[in-house]
Formats: sequence, C-alpha cells, structure tokens
Amino acid sequence: MLPLILAIALLWALIWWARRRSGRKIVRGRGRRNSSGFKQAIQASRPTSVRVPGKLRRDLIRIAGNAQVAERLVSNLRAKHPDRPEHWYWEKAIFDLERDRHY
Repeated sequence: MLPLILAIALLWALIWWARRRSGRKIVRGRGRRNSSGFKQAIQASRPTSVRVPGKLRRDLIRIAGNAQVAERLVSNLRAKHPDRPEHWYWEKAIFDLERDRHY
C-alpha cells in the first residue's frame, strides 16, 4: 500500500512541477479555452480595412519574437478593451512587453 501512495505522490509532484515550469495551465473539458462567443463577436464587428502603421507592427514583432505572438497579444487586448482605436492595441502591447522585460 505504501508504494502505491508514494507513486501517486511522485506523479502528482511531477505534474505540479511541469505545470509550474511551463507556465501553462492544464485545461480540462471540451473545446478550446478562448472560443467564447464574446471574443468572436468583437473580432467580427471590427472593420478589416483598418491598417496599422508599419513601424508599430515591425516593432512589436521584433520585441515579441514572431508575428503569431504579436497578433495574439493584440487580439487579447482587443477582447479586453473593445472600444479603443487600432493603433492603441499595438502601442499597448509594445508598452506591456517593454515594461515586463525591463527594456
């Protein structure tokens, strides 16, 4: 009985350590975490013709590391602050990254 308890405790500790190290939470349940109707409605209502100045886009991609990360940061800001102009999201994402990385 004792080896079974130790094995369970060791497994739990490994899972806890892996979650903490990766910085991601294990999501239980069906579907994707970010597939809320609210977020989709905001993205659908946003005009597609709005262009971001190239310098803002290049700066954010340079700081973030790649374009997918930059787009994800901006889309998360759009969901949190739906009433802001487009350039504000890009400037805010740059500001947040610079603040968090102590540039």
